[in-house]
Amino acid sequence: MKEDTSEEQGIRLPHRNAVRLPLEMDDSATKGETYHPTQIVSQLKADFGLAVDRGRVPMAGAEGTYNTRTEAIRIQKGREGALGVIAHEVAHHVDNLHDVTGKRGSLPAAVEAELPTLDYAPQKHTKRLQRIEGFAEFVRYWSIDDPTTLSQRAPATAAWWDGWLKSHPETAAKLN
Repeated sequence: MKEDTSEEQGIRLPHRNAVRLPLEMDDSATKGETYHPTQIVSQLKADFGLAVDRGRVPMAGAEGTYNTRTEAIRIQKGREGALGVIAHEVAHHVDNLHDVTGKRGSLPAAVEAELPTLDYAPQKHTKRLQRIEGFAEFVRYWSIDDPTTLSQRAPATAAWWDGWLKSHPETAAKLN
């Protein structure tokens, strides 16, 4: 039987992140427990000190935006519980804080090659934006999808990301 992942009934996090997610919940919250998206968003806001607002998103067709200057996320009204959108925008925040995608050549060559394949609209983006958006999409997949599938789709990026998280334990704790 397929798990119900509807927003109305909450989501069931993949086993990889379900145990490690630092939600302030009662002691019964264990691996496989169902959390409502608003609980997860509230925890991310608290951990990262992010402002997450809803309303009109200034970019046509975008479901969310991240402002690097104000470090604020804006989510299109009605999409507040869309964890994929939230994860994507939080990835931009992590990139902004740590300059993850940095200058060309700062990432391993295999990762540089994989990130554009993860970009949602590579034909519309410059090489730099492909890297930035590919990274944000990678974190989205890592946050809410099966890690085995992601490791198959982007093996070099998955291996690099595991190492990156180990070398940035404070950020890793917030993301997990």
